[in-house]
Amino acid sequence: MADEDEVQQDVDSLLEHQLEVEIIITCIQSIDESNGTHEAPQAKAEDEENPEGGEPPSIPTLEELECKFMVSILGGDAEESEIISFLKPEKSEDAEGEEADAEDQEAASSSKPVEEYTGPPRWMHKFQMNVTINEESVIRLCSGSNESTLSLIKGGLEAPILSLPLDLAPLIAGERKLSLTASLATTELAQQPYHVTEFQVEVVPRRAALTRALEARLHPLCLTVVAAEDLPDPPKYRRMWSWGARGADPRTVSIEELRGACRPAYVSYSLMPKG
Repeated sequence: MADEDEVQQDVDSLLEHQLEVEIIITCIQSIDESNGTHEAPQAKAEDEENPEGGEPPSIPTLEELECKFMVSILGGDAEESEIISFLKPEKSEDAEGEEADAEDQEAASSSKPVEEYTGPPRWMHKFQMNVTINEESVIRLCSGSNESTLSLIKGGLEAPILSLPLDLAPLIAGERKLSLTASLATTELAQQPYHVTEFQVEVVPRRAALTRALEARLHPLCLTVVAAEDLPDPPKYRRMWSWGARGADPRTVSIEELRGACRPAYVSYSLMPKG
């Protein structure tokens, strides 16, 4: 425990450190509405009949599509997952014996019964990635850029079939877990016979993103603008007065014209003003 405290003190004094982040991606196969079961894609493809007679069309299995996820943080090195598959890997007799012994030991050490997962088939992959946290990377993470991405790629295609930005700014604000759900409805994975309609992503940092030294250096502060009025500020209404005499009506001026004529919007604030 003393060694861990010393390590934490050393990290807190750094203006740059490596933050270990675990990214968990889970895909769930939806229920086959025709029979209310979770039917394997390849089995369903083989059972389908060709309405015109003859051999059924060749439908690739989910494994043959070679779909996998790729994660990139701040434009750094990308990490790839295993190929998405809902097939259970074959286990050797030795592995099955070791797993049975482990389950027996766990059941003996716990008074509660072990609940077996009975939900729809799911596929899960975990990434272990290191993110360099310093003053520059914090600004990049909070600037709203799309340098951190999660992509779904398919074998044989150069461009991803789905790409989503990963907003890691909440980690800088102190969040210890980020969760999001994304749809696969626009991809062929959601179609028959695969029925993979969505996936879930969890981002879990091992420790707080900001060290005490970085907090003292950056003084992070979040401001939320809830309302803005009188933008732009026209003169008060006067009866029988025409906008044409003074120029275009500011209420109908285009955004491009406003950008050229007005100063950029800004927020001013004062914390604990003197006097």
